[in-house]
Amino acid sequence: MKATVNRLALISIIADILMVTGTKATLPICTATLFQAKGGLLTMAGTDLQTALTASLKAKVGRSGQAVAFTKPVLNFLKAVTSETVTLSDKGKTVVIEAGRASTTIEAMAAKDFPPLPKRINSLPASVSNLSEALGTVDYAMQKEENRPVLHAVYLDSNKLAAADGYRLAVADLKARGKLPKFIIEFKAAGLIKAIFPGSVKIAYRETKTNPITKHLQVESKDRLLVTVGISGNFPNYTPLIPVYRKAVKFEKKDMLEALKLMVMANPVMPNTRLITKGHNLSVFTFDNEAKTEMTIPCQGKVKIALNAKQVSEILGHLADSKVTMRWNAATSPVVFKAPGAVHVVMPMTTPETTPEVTKPAYTPAPAPTPPAEAAAAVAQAEEIVKEACAPVTT
Repeated sequence: MKATVNRLALISIIADILMVTGTKATLPICTATLFQAKGGLLTMAGTDLQTALTASLKAKVGRSGQAVAFTKPVLNFLKAVTSETVTLSDKGKTVVIEAGRASTTIEAMAAKDFPPLPKRINSLPASVSNLSEALGTVDYAMQKEENRPVLHAVYLDSNKLAAADGYRLAVADLKARGKLPKFIIEFKAAGLIKAIFPGSVKIAYRETKTNPITKHLQVESKDRLLVTVGISGNFPNYTPLIPVYRKAVKFEKKDMLEALKLMVMANPVMPNTRLITKGHNLSVFTFDNEAKTEMTIPCQGKVKIALNAKQVSEILGHLADSKVTMRWNAATSPVVFKAPGAVHVVMPMTTPETTPEVTKPAYTPAPAPTPPAEAAAAVAQAEEIVKEACAPVTT
């Protein structure tokens, strides 16, 4: 194999492949890149066995062939040199990269040992113009722990994306042409798609009849193609979590962010923040063991609820408008924030100030049960026996 390509274009692809492969893996070859030179193109691929990324560059191919080299040292060398073009070639059990007067020799692995890449999905694709943007809107709500895989993910629900962690829910609309599948995108794969495919993409889907069924999602741009395996299971039905709201309160986003930042600083361990209106102002306050911290901001409407300050701050960071409307029904029901093409839901917290008191009915002891006739007769007979036994003896 021998191919000459533009260095900066190669850096862009190798950096993306490194995000897929990483630098630590059970199989060392899964931290490597497969290079294939053929027909005026240099094609590169990397995989972590769940997700595979393939990309091609125009190249001056001197000798067709393929080679496998560790991804990280390749990228380090390409970033360190300054030449416009570089030449990659395989020599024995090494891969040599030449850049002007500089060169590096990297240990190579056998191409036959490289993990098999998933086959390209040739079904009719759907076009999506805002996939990366929509992922950026909902990914904060993914569960970070891996104990529930279907929540440690983003749900592609036809023309929507949804993510939830048990406390928050985020839903974003996709601008799509064509039919999109229902598919659970694993946590890492969602981050890769968001980073690697910022523009318009084509999405294709395939099911392989295994036990259980294996689902593949293919995301393709002009020069990159990613195929990832979906998570088995069912994403929770999130529609009932978006309530029909009856109440609303409006405030400036910058005012609320400033207040919430203060609440987190004052009570970082348990940032349960109360929001209670007083006239035309909204009192935002929290308690710790030693102090009450409060900030008042202007508002329109009424509210009496407690929320997690960190969670609300994350939601506000995804809202573009400077004026925010918070919709709610009761202190114990979900709170809704809406933006064009997106909905954000957060569960409230329970505090003495916001939870309605429940009046307990006065305790009335139950009447003693009336003994049955046989029991009453037995009691009377026992009383007579005791009376006779206790009577004084006459001499």
